[in-house]
Amino acid sequence: TSQWFEVGGHTEMVNCTVTSAGSIPSSLFMVGAGSVSATGCDFSQVTGNLLGDNSSVGFNCVIRLERCKLGSGVSYIAAQTNVQGRRPEIWIFDCHTGDTHMQFAYANGLGTLTLDTGIYFTSGAAAASWKVVTTSYCNSRVPFQTPCVPIYHTGASAITPYFEILRDGSATAYKDSEVWAEFSAKDQSGFTQATIKTDRVALATFVSGGAGSDQATGAGLGSWTGESGTAWSGKIDSGSSFTPAEVGYLQGRMNFGVASATIYMDPEIRT
Repeated sequence: TSQWFEVGGHTEMVNCTVTSAGSIPSSLFMVGAGSVSATGCDFSQVTGNLLGDNSSVGFNCVIRLERCKLGSGVSYIAAQTNVQGRRPEIWIFDCHTGDTHMQFAYANGLGTLTLDTGIYFTSGAAAASWKVVTTSYCNSRVPFQTPCVPIYHTGASAITPYFEILRDGSATAYKDSEVWAEFSAKDQSGFTQATIKTDRVALATFVSGGAGSDQATGAGLGSWTGESGTAWSGKIDSGSSFTPAEVGYLQGRMNFGVASATIYMDPEIRT
């Protein structure tokens, strides 16, 4: 149980199986300055952690699992005793313990993102939310950043893209120094270069550690299926309107700079 795969370069695993014979490792991978890509593998014997505490091995590692069988109760990533930025990180694509398909998850030393069908934005297309649970290492200077969400845009008018989020169990609004969005848009005619739009607190306030301002109220209580009687619905946007200069994809992501918090995000850009 004290053994694991330790990877220093890049390892690609296809249709591999962790056997039930002998001792099953409590953590499957420990990765240094390397990466692992696994497709169609049976890891169901491992019920501890897919990625162990990587602190003593290294930080710059990425694990990607695609259409693999997982063990019941397995954790994607163990608690990290030393965190530098978002490394290590693990991506889970369409992996599950049984017959539930199209699952997605992402985790690093600052937090974990999973699909949640119990609490979700009612009018959202997916009938599921991204549930983000941050660790004690997460803060406004080293936030947990979600993967990017794309939306195809062809219009020529000004837009203010935004995400809907929910803080369940508390009616207190998050501030723009704690939770903010970033959007990438091609607003320079004749070029592919994108500009980042954000509603994060002003830089001077951020540097000085200022509290910032409350984020805007979103669709409001009752707009989320499964929400409790006490909650805050937030609307996290690009900070100001802008007009994309080129047809193509906009991208957006959320930044959560609050330690040990649980936040729900509708993974859809609205304009």
